[in-house]
Amino acid sequence: MNRLADDFERFSDQVVHLINCHYSFTELFESGADVTETLEETAQLFFEDVNVVFLEAIFLAAARLLDPADAGKNLNISVEYIADEIKNLGLSTPEIRRKKKLLYRAKKPIFAARSKIIAHTDRATSRADKTLGEHTVECQTAFLENLKSFNNLASIALGQGQQEYTPNAAGDVRDLIKVLKRGLKVYGR
Repeated sequence: MNRLADDFERFSDQVVHLINCHYSFTELFESGADVTETLEETAQLFFEDVNVVFLEAIFLAAARLLDPADAGKNLNISVEYIADEIKNLGLSTPEIRRKKKLLYRAKKPIFAARSKIIAHTDRATSRADKTLGEHTVECQTAFLENLKSFNNLASIALGQGQQEYTPNAAGDVRDLIKVLKRGLKVYGR
């Protein structure tokens, strides 16, 4: 159980990292025209690159969490691994199994983006110039809510209690936007 508790802590840290990346991305790039205008006026090319970096980080983090538990000689600390270990201890619940199933519904577009564009530049995909991993805001929100729920349920099953998800990154991004806006005023832009 101590090994699993340590592995779960690492898993939970990955969940929090993904959530923080998502909140930062949302605050920077999906919070309205006023913020978009501020970013474009301040450093458009830089923030376009930051947008891509965040998207890649989010897709990679989600893919890592959905990796198979067993990858040949290696074990991956993933949703499947945590769920399997909880099941082996006789601590699984129908809700844990349901959340795992819901999370894996998102796997196909996430893995397509990771394997064809993010981790590798697949020639045919690159030349086709089509978007991989595209999903609706509702699907994105459902994935993150199911991930938080799975993490909480696993934490409770392992006797660690409810997890907290207070995104520290969102406040930081809001502070950054305020500073950028003040800078634009000072320099008359």
